[in-house]
Amino acid sequence: MELANEHCYDINESINKFLNDVEVAKSFHEMPTPLFPLPFYNEKSKGNGSVPISGKLYHYTSAESLLAIIENAKESKNFNLHLSRIDYVNDPSEGGSIFNRVCKEYLSNEDYYSLLSPIIQQGFEIKTGYVCSMSADKDSLPLWQCYANKGVGYNIMFDAKALYMACNEKNILLLPVIYDHKFMCNIMKPTFKKLCSFRNRAKGKDLDDILNKISEFISFAKLAFKHPSYSYEREIRIATIINVKDAPDTEKYKQQNGIFKPYIEISLPKSIFGGVTVGPLVEAEIAKCTVEDALKAYNFGDMVARNVDISKAPIRFL
Repeated sequence: MELANEHCYDINESINKFLNDVEVAKSFHEMPTPLFPLPFYNEKSKGNGSVPISGKLYHYTSAESLLAIIENAKESKNFNLHLSRIDYVNDPSEGGSIFNRVCKEYLSNEDYYSLLSPIIQQGFEIKTGYVCSMSADKDSLPLWQCYANKGVGYNIMFDAKALYMACNEKNILLLPVIYDHKFMCNIMKPTFKKLCSFRNRAKGKDLDDILNKISEFISFAKLAFKHPSYSYEREIRIATIINVKDAPDTEKYKQQNGIFKPYIEISLPKSIFGGVTVGPLVEAEIAKCTVEDALKAYNFGDMVARNVDISKAPIRFL
């Protein structure tokens, strides 16, 4: 299956290895950790120092957000990114809705109930997910429209390898977005089946550990699955999951379109900040010059300032 973001890493290799390890696991202790096919799941990359991801990733944002990111980093070696809580993102079908839809479409009612009822009955909560969206597409008119204030905005470029390494040091994930429902099921069904087989034989602490594994898998799946109509976004997410009971200690709020939206902050090194693309503005050349000046003024360095580009997308007057 061809995925929209496959040029950044070989997701098929990661998924095949993940499913093979699920199949051969003789106990839940032998199940993959973390329990989801992530880009860094392939352990061979850790042994030889290589990184299983390449290319560039782009974060589309408003002019106000870009300015806040670079301005707040002036006196620091790091800059902050906001990870929004998954149940308050723009697409109301994300998170639990799309996950439940796929479960009901491809799993029997018996399997679905068998999977979820022990977690609900014994009080195991699905963790809260937080994400910051990246795209493999540098210059997408739909993304300018949706996420960069109808084109009156910018995107920040990151080297995928550098971003991966910075996130990995903080135990933050780079998570592929999967848009195909059948493909989602091909991951979910054998994993659920194996977990349920272990759960049916377990007692005491082993049972609690298995239920935690099921909860972990569902938490990751809710972050990774998205409706097929959004495949043009070619999205890879910076993502993390937090226990629901711990979320109030880490959450902050920001106003967006009159709604207070919860988020958490992560701090990343300025050295991974690769450049900026100016959206399809009428005065794009002036915007390019002022962004270059701002990047230098806020100590992002001449090299980053020299890597400011202008969108090739056509301007559309609304």
